[in-house]
Amino acid sequence: MSRPELQRSPYDFVTTELEICLTFVRLIQTELRFGWRDAAGRALESAEKGYNMIRHFLPNVENNKQRTEIETKLNSLRRTLDFLHTDLSMFRHSPL
Repeated sequence: MSRPELQRSPYDFVTTELEICLTFVRLIQTELRFGWRDAAGRALESAEKGYNMIRHFLPNVENNKQRTEIETKLNSLRRTLDFLHTDLSMFRHSPL
């Protein structure tokens, strides 16, 4: 972790990572609309890495209300990522 990341609160860190993941979700959706399967796959891998990072650092969020807020958003992100995996799989197995 870089020095600036250590200076931020765990809540700020995980909420920033969550926003980055949601940006990747929008990117993936756009790339799939254009049929850019490989790019969508790479973006999905990045979103998964972000998701895992949030899961790793979430216990460091000490405020229960903040942790619950993040967990709710993270569960929604998980469902979206699972859907995108399915969507991408269907795109990869369909003819061009």
